[in-house]
Amino acid sequence: MIDYKFMTDLAEIKKVVIFLHGFGADGQDLISIADFYSKALPNTAFYSPTAPDSTPFNMGYQWFSDNNWTFKDKPGIEKAKNTLEEYIDSIVEKHGIKHSDVAIVSFSQGTMTSLYSLPRFENKLAGLVAFSGLMMWQDELEGTEYNKFPILFYHGKNDPVVPFSGSIQAEKDLEALDFMDTEVIIEDGLEHGLSISGIEKSTKFLKRILLTD
Repeated sequence: MIDYKFMTDLAEIKKVVIFLHGFGADGQDLISIADFYSKALPNTAFYSPTAPDSTPFNMGYQWFSDNNWTFKDKPGIEKAKNTLEEYIDSIVEKHGIKHSDVAIVSFSQGTMTSLYSLPRFENKLAGLVAFSGLMMWQDELEGTEYNKFPILFYHGKNDPVVPFSGSIQAEKDLEALDFMDTEVIIEDGLEHGLSISGIEKSTKFLKRILLTD
């Protein structure tokens, strides 16, 4: 996958944050917020890969098909999971770190991909910041072995694209699956996007999951 990087002149990289963009965007879409996170996360490298497939209208990229705006594309999201897992494995090997040293920050379709993929990965990651998304096929996890990890959900109350109820329902579903470290923050007035408040709160979350022994 094509990716974008943000790395200061570090003597040693000990942690990694990977951004997953939304539908119709690319890796450049989120890499700029690495500048905010980097001030609080020393010795951390930031990567923002571009999803592997073009959208049907060739404007940006997608992790899986929108499927007539239902986003119910099980083969596609499973393929995205496998692609993403291979990509993360390569980053871990490159820097000689553990999977538990890697956190994901995702937005919209990137969050859908993350919520599907991370529980199903072979190795557990440090955690997930899930902006403006929802979860699908969570019922398949019941009665199976899956990863449990900290998640911060952040969603705009005025989101016209993915209703904020998607984050609320995802947390409820994950709590039923014994996820013990989840939080949902709904921001009044925010639409389908990021905010300074969201970045600040997610920075505190990333510091906790990546820097606390």
